Amino acid sequence: MKTDPFQIRSLRLVTPLLLFSCLLILPGIAPGAPKPNVIYILADDLGYGDLSCYGQKKFKTPNIDRLASEGLLFTDHYSGNTVCSPSRASLMTGQHPGHCYLRSNTGPKAAALDPAMTVLPEVFRAAGYTTGAFGKWGMGVTCNTAPENPLGHGFDEFFGWKSQVIAHTYYPTSVVHNGKELPLEAGTYVHPLVMEKAREFIRRSVKDDRPFFCYIPTAIPHAAMHAPKQLHEKWRKKFPEFDKKIGKYGAGPGESCPPVQNPIAGFAAMMEHLDNEVGEILPSHPARTRRSAENPRLALLGVLHRRKAEDRFPGRPHGGMESLPAGRSPARTLQPQERPAGDERPRQRASRHRCQGERNHQGVPSADREVKG
Repeated sequence: MKTDPFQIRSLRLVTPLLLFSCLLILPGIAPGAPKPNVIYILADDLGYGDLSCYGQKKFKTPNIDRLASEGLLFTDHYSGNTVCSPSRASLMTGQHPGHCYLRSNTGPKAAALDPAMTVLPEVFRAAGYTTGAFGKWGMGVTCNTAPENPLGHGFDEFFGWKSQVIAHTYYPTSVVHNGKELPLEAGTYVHPLVMEKAREFIRRSVKDDRPFFCYIPTAIPHAAMHAPKQLHEKWRKKFPEFDKKIGKYGAGPGESCPPVQNPIAGFAAMMEHLDNEVGEILPSHPARTRRSAENPRLALLGVLHRRKAEDRFPGRPHGGMESLPAGRSPARTLQPQERPAGDERPRQRASRHRCQGERNHQGVPSADREVKG
């Protein structure tokens, strides 16, 4: 009899813990109290076995582990779907995957959010927040007009890939900033540019003393297994037995998507790079480690996974598994408030609860056309 790994709850290695900014569990804030800042990192294809704090033995993720040791840890969290666009749509709309308007990857126009719906960044904006998105939008061509453009759905700033398909490469010919397509020099590894724009947004918001929602849907560690060269070479030396394996990918017409020698090493290098970038974000927020009730702001940081990734270590499942409506996911959140460090939360949650919980918290009503559930 085969065992479904999603049903194994007692084994730490397969217990999925999703890194995410837990908007649903924000404590009640007294009227007139400063609003908490929210940072939400959605890591594309990050699986429950890909973090050292949950059993990964091939590499370490110390900065991400810190979210578990200093914050909250979730043991029964589900992503909105198992593939890219529907997972993002569920997060933005608060819809159950069975009710969501988007249930599979499709063309950019069909993936676009309905302007009549109240979505997550609009909830924050209505509550007085400045909002920014940085990375892989996944619900339209980001230099097109609304409804494909994230600026048409409550975001004040966007910087990232032009489209979901182009986000399959980390060497795109261009990026988009606030609806304008900007060419990149050939060979530019784009991920550090995206993360630095997010950090600039955080620093600017803190300087201006404005509450902010910073959404970072990074493409890492989704294929292609492109990583910074120095890190890739480091991990090739650690896993030379996979040097004959060549990972081949595509990113649409006119886009460079080079093959990867030893994509196993590429994946490990991408994870180290992601962990380093999370470490760089933590110091961007001045309240990152204070847990006192005297600190009026919360730094809520995390990573959301939607499906299992390709080109991982032998025996790892592949992307887009449909054994559940949405994959069980590794979850952490860092909250500088009075909670026990490393506190575990076994209660079942899902990514769609972020929008529902924040709407209730901020007192923002739903649009008439929104589907509940």
